[in-house]
This record gives sequence, C-alpha cells and structure tokens, in this order.
Amino acid sequence: MAHSMHTISMRIALLARMLGLDLSRESDVRRVLDPQSDEGDGARQRLRHQELHALMLMRYSLASRCALDMGADATCSILLDAQARFVRSGFKPGASGADVSRLFARC
Repeated sequence: MAHSMHTISMRIALLARMLGLDLSRESDVRRVLDPQSDEGDGARQRLRHQELHALMLMRYSLASRCALDMGADATCSILLDAQARFVRSGFKPGASGADVSRLFARC
C-alpha cells in the first residue's frame, strides 16, 4: 500500500510541476480538485490537469478506504512511510498536495 501511495504521489508531483502548480499552496490544490476547472493551454495541458485531478481523488479515496479497512494507526504508518519514500526520491513534503506529517503529528 505504501508503495502505491508513493507512486501516485510522485506522479501527482510531476504533473503539478509540468502544469506550473505548487500543491503545497491550498489555492492550487483547490484549483486542481475543482471539477469545473479545466486548466491548460491546449489538449496536452488539459489532459495533464485531468490526470492530476483523477490521481488526487484516487489517492484520497485510497487513504479513506485504508482507514476504514485497517484503522487509523495502520493508515498513519502507511501514509508516513509513503511520504518518507517520496522525500527520499527528492521531493519536498507537500509537493503532491499532502504533507501527511502535519496531519499525523501524533503517530
């Protein structure tokens, strides 16, 4: 599960970078998650934006499902492990729109 979350987060961060978005800013996250927002000049940019939107929703859905199936402590560990891998890959926490260490400070 941590590997999947890490892979999704890496793709999200790369797409955000290609689109010139800073997902550590709440306004950019909201813009991506807004279903009416179809950002981009040209078909390629719109497709990237749509993929980014879908991946962010998938990651949130996966985390929610994990919490329901495995509980809060296991979900916390999985998400923190995925973020550690993400950071070791050269990304800053929050570059994928989720800095889980802030969310799970108690773990």
